[in-house]
Amino acid sequence: MLLKIKKDYPEMPDNLQTFPRISLIFPFEIKMKIKSVLDNKLTDAANKIEMELLQKYPLEKVSPVLKKLRDLIKHVIYNPQSRSIAIFVSPVGEKVYYFTYSDRRRDNYRSAF
Repeated sequence: MLLKIKKDYPEMPDNLQTFPRISLIFPFEIKMKIKSVLDNKLTDAANKIEMELLQKYPLEKVSPVLKKLRDLIKHVIYNPQSRSIAIFVSPVGEKVYYFTYSDRRRDNYRSAF
């Protein structure tokens, strides 16, 4: 796996374990029905994450993942029906998940019978 990553990303150092990864789970709040509120909350979370990462890692290791995080935040799809957002960022990938609320337990825990 490391050889494939090294081939796709030649600028990556050999030890990927030394790079930061970001997992941002953002639960829905009623105030987030307005897009600007959601944008502000995500930007505030990114700023906080940046401060925390810079305490543990040098800037050259933090910059690539922060750039990806900020790009993802700019392109988050605003949908009032989405209840929560999860953003995952690593040096070699990124992903955004949108979750919707269901008050039916059977939707979440389907019976095998």
